[in-house]
Amino acid sequence: MVDCRYLVSERDGRKVLQLNTYGSANRQIPNKLSQTIQFDEESARSLWRILSTEFGFKG
Repeated sequence: MVDCRYLVSERDGRKVLQLNTYGSANRQIPNKLSQTIQFDEESARSLWRILSTEFGFKG
């Protein structure tokens, strides 16, 4: 497991969800930003469908 933090911002007047993952404590540089994934509304809806299917989320 790794640490994941999120932020919401706007780009070109559209809301963007950003997930940042950080390296584990036993990596060469602990807690260094590892990956960034950005979702616009359409891709966030796709992610929600996956989460709903795989984990039974409702909403």
